[in-house]
Amino acid sequence: MLKTLSLLCAIAALSVAFWPTPKPDKRILFIGNSLTYGNHLPEQVRRIAASSTPPVTYEVVTVARAATVLLAHIQETNAVETIQQGNWDVVVLQDGSSAAFDDGFRHYTERAMPIMTREAHKIGATIIYYAHWPPGGKFADIPEDIAIDKIEGLYAKASQDFGGKVARSGKIWVQAHQNGISGLYDEDGHHATLKGAYSAALGIVAALGDADPTTSSWAPRDYPQWELDFLRATASKLPPIVRSKSQQIMPRKTNLPQISN
Repeated sequence: MLKTLSLLCAIAALSVAFWPTPKPDKRILFIGNSLTYGNHLPEQVRRIAASSTPPVTYEVVTVARAATVLLAHIQETNAVETIQQGNWDVVVLQDGSSAAFDDGFRHYTERAMPIMTREAHKIGATIIYYAHWPPGGKFADIPEDIAIDKIEGLYAKASQDFGGKVARSGKIWVQAHQNGISGLYDEDGHHATLKGAYSAALGIVAALGDADPTTSSWAPRDYPQWELDFLRATASKLPPIVRSKSQQIMPRKTNLPQISN
């Protein structure tokens, strides 16, 4: 028995030596809050790309914490250190959902973005800003078209100031709602369902630009085919927002408010 076990271990070791794990096409770091990690959105991005034609392999890692804006990540988590140490190809940034609607929170975005983007540029990573869906809570009464314009505008400004592309995930939600697709919001009216996170992940895949969402065969559940076709086609047709870069570094420290993600 022991000889058999030893032989199996030796075979396994040889397998690792001669057939190492293939290197991913890209290593992607996600930094955000529950709108980023909810329903395993980064893993959904990986699976969508892997099931596309031709397949694209991503390694995805997430630094995310509930109710945490990017400035709080800089001060309280290992997000900056993870950027510095990870040899990432892409860094995906998502700030608090209030930032596009509240001047106070927008100020924190303006202070955090120069720091996060500077660290990403130092390692040669591409930056993608994850423009999420319209939030619920006290902003739920804002019409979706107006809300998504504000969210995309926030990240478009970051793209203009610091380089990078805006993934238009929230715009996919708005167009889905306009065409009769429901079930994207969770019961709290703020976070995503599994389908909502899938829709957002399609937007990120499209912004990454390596895989065509319309060729993807994977979905987290057996949704109606017409819904899958619409979501994939919408993601593929929406060009990411790209603006010119003119970087400006701003101070690192400020006091933080009580934060809602």
